[in-house]
Amino acid sequence: MKNALEYLFYRDEFCQQFTDYLKQNNIPWELTREPIQDAFVVMVNEKSIAAVWDEVDEYYDQLAEQESVVMESDERDENISTAGIHIQLSSGQNTIAKVDPIVLKRILSVVDNQAFAQFIDTIVASVEQPDDSAICQNNYDSR
Repeated sequence: MKNALEYLFYRDEFCQQFTDYLKQNNIPWELTREPIQDAFVVMVNEKSIAAVWDEVDEYYDQLAEQESVVMESDERDENISTAGIHIQLSSGQNTIAKVDPIVLKRILSVVDNQAFAQFIDTIVASVEQPDDSAICQNNYDSR
């Protein structure tokens, strides 16, 4: 799906709640599986939810928080991180950056998912294509 927003779920029941919500609101979606973590990825065309993006994003955030609580309560080993950032490299390879769940939660409490994804994409592009020029010479898309 082109220009898709991706919503990631680790547990089927939360994915099902989200897709039911999309169906009730007549929002088309596609479901795929993320191969690294075997997670559910619900893809929604950005244009199809432009008018209701905030509501959809808010509902997703609520479900993601509930899912996080369930997963943390299921966690047996306190040293295992249950948070990760899905990254797609320019080669098409997918990877997961494991992060401290507390840090990720703090970031997402002040930055919306779209801005965070753009931030991560900028970091990935900078790592894959290093640029030694002075920062005042760099041009970036401030969307």
